[in-house]
Amino acid sequence: MFNKIISRSYLTLVFILSTYSVLIPYILLYMWELDVVISFTSGPYLFALGIIYLQFFYETTYREVDGEADGGGCLLLFVVLGVSILVWSFTYSLIVTLRNNFPFEYTLISNAYTVLPGIALLLIINAKKYWDDSSEMKEKVSGILSEIMLSKEEISNCDNSYREYQICKKTGGTRTIREPNEQLKQVQKKLQGFLDNNASINSCAHGFRRNRSVVTNALPHIGNQVVIKLDIKSFFDSITYKQVLDVYIKALKKHDYWNTYGRLRIDGGLKKLTKELSSLSWQPSGVPQGAPTSPVIANSILEFFDQRVFGFVYSNAGSYTRYADDITISYPTDDPALVRRTIKFVEERLRDHGFKLNKKKAKLNVLRPHQSQKICGITINDQRPTISRKQRKLLRAIKHRIENGDEATLSEDQAVGLEAYYNFVMTFDLASATDPSTKKSRITTKP
Repeated sequence: MFNKIISRSYLTLVFILSTYSVLIPYILLYMWELDVVISFTSGPYLFALGIIYLQFFYETTYREVDGEADGGGCLLLFVVLGVSILVWSFTYSLIVTLRNNFPFEYTLISNAYTVLPGIALLLIINAKKYWDDSSEMKEKVSGILSEIMLSKEEISNCDNSYREYQICKKTGGTRTIREPNEQLKQVQKKLQGFLDNNASINSCAHGFRRNRSVVTNALPHIGNQVVIKLDIKSFFDSITYKQVLDVYIKALKKHDYWNTYGRLRIDGGLKKLTKELSSLSWQPSGVPQGAPTSPVIANSILEFFDQRVFGFVYSNAGSYTRYADDITISYPTDDPALVRRTIKFVEERLRDHGFKLNKKKAKLNVLRPHQSQKICGITINDQRPTISRKQRKLLRAIKHRIENGDEATLSEDQAVGLEAYYNFVMTFDLASATDPSTKKSRITTKP
């Protein structure tokens, strides 16, 4: 009700109050003498200027980009400034009054005449701005939901439960997989499509992306002398809710929701939506391995990390790629000091992002040309991506046991799938993905 009244009479009220604030000195001049008017109105007008400054300060500093206001030092500074301006302006008026022996009630009347209309004008403008922002926010939320192809009810009523089971790792041990229920999986697939189109991901990331694979991840390292293989310890389990929330906020920036000062403001319904989407993509134990949204979120979280590591490696004439939590760096010459600096640099940058380098012997390898330079199962010693003879021989033995009806470590379907994968790697068209003159992937020439 009040919203409608303000909307209808907004321009009229602003005009009346603005005119009153401009004419108040002349009204007082008509009532009293000129020196009295100057004395009485100087303090309140300083107060009005201070209020304008505070409003600007509040918009540009206190209300932060992601809508999370700083409840500490920034809020304290805002309050101190407000009180200081109030005390300073009115004290000035009182000093002028005492020096000139003016009646005290004149000061109170002139201050009230000058300040109250200004405060009323400020409140009306901010109320109208808030309601306009709220209306635009609702439209924005509706637009985002339409793009994701979800409704508010589907998001709020979604069952956020998972089925947990273990699978064996190739390197030994087990990996915990948390598979979402069917309803949640369908919602996450739609969120995955939204993030694929809007989340920021560095070109050095090759895991779980269109037209990328373990083969394209290995290509930039072909022909280099030394290959450094690193691993992020418990990567998916170490991702925090705040990191997931930041991914969704950055994705929403592409929707160009700008406030008056050209900064993204995510509050109200939009802030609630980002939190709900983040909750559907995260668990207290990290992002679930098995959820459709987890790979794109993980890639986006490491965007700045990828950029910094690529810059360091590129400045030393090396190549850098990352496949999920597997980091690969290679250099054309074998410089032990550079290798040590690189490992230390990666460890420090991971720590900056809240992650740890896995220092187990099996997870931290420096491979020279006389060793099998295998990257995520792809061998690159022969100047092209291949599958090692040992792996191919093992697959032939498994197929032989299956054909003879003997027990094998893989099912027939798994063996067929693995053979198709091996054929894909062995017959990969190197010319379609590389520059023939250098045999280096064009995919990662820029971060």
